[in-house]
Amino acid sequence: MPRTRQGWQGEYMYRTVEIVRDRPQTKVAAKETEVGKLKTKNAELQRTISRWSERGRQLNAQLADKDAEIIKLKSKRTDHLSLTKSKLEAAEVMVSRWSEYGRKLQAQLAGKDAEIKKLKSKRMDISLDLNISKSKLKATEAKVKILEGENRKLLLSLTEKETEMKEISCRDEASSMGSNISGLCIVCHGNEANVAIVPCGHICLCTLCSGEYTSRQKNCPMCCRRPQHTHQEMNVTSLLELEKVALS
Repeated sequence: MPRTRQGWQGEYMYRTVEIVRDRPQTKVAAKETEVGKLKTKNAELQRTISRWSERGRQLNAQLADKDAEIIKLKSKRTDHLSLTKSKLEAAEVMVSRWSEYGRKLQAQLAGKDAEIKKLKSKRMDISLDLNISKSKLKATEAKVKILEGENRKLLLSLTEKETEMKEISCRDEASSMGSNISGLCIVCHGNEANVAIVPCGHICLCTLCSGEYTSRQKNCPMCCRRPQHTHQEMNVTSLLELEKVALS
């Protein structure tokens, strides 16, 4: 064990007494000098011990602070580890959920791939049918164009026939009605015919029937000529004279 201050002092006193007792008086001065040196050295040792004691107290205080800091750090580390563990457990749960969700998505994706393959196959069939339909449509359109051309020709022929039949009918009607010598309107057969159709000059309508007849009919009922949608009112004598002129 290291010697204490009292230990050093005791040893010093012991050595001093021993020197005085055992050695001759002539050596007392030298011993006193040595004792002075020892005292000086002892004082230095005391100061060193005091400094080291103060340093020890400071180190102890620093160690106490470090211990407290270490305790705090350990507590923080424990809390941090606990929080990290909780987060890790939550992350593991989340990873497990996402893994399950990924497996479900993978299964759905496989199903969608199968559906896409079916749709592609169906699209190819539809495309083939569409090409066939387009070919048929082109052939049908060509036939329709041919039929439309034939139809136009038939309509033109029919129109010509209708015009011809109307002209024949008008001629037959005119020949059967003569020159409307009766002087009556050929529409109502009651009123006096006093309206001449221009430009043919046939007097076959009354004033009341002329407007309606000329707005509906295209040709004169006597000669089948196209009127100009105008008429001229005359008295009976003038009408008869005009009709005679037309007959001549």
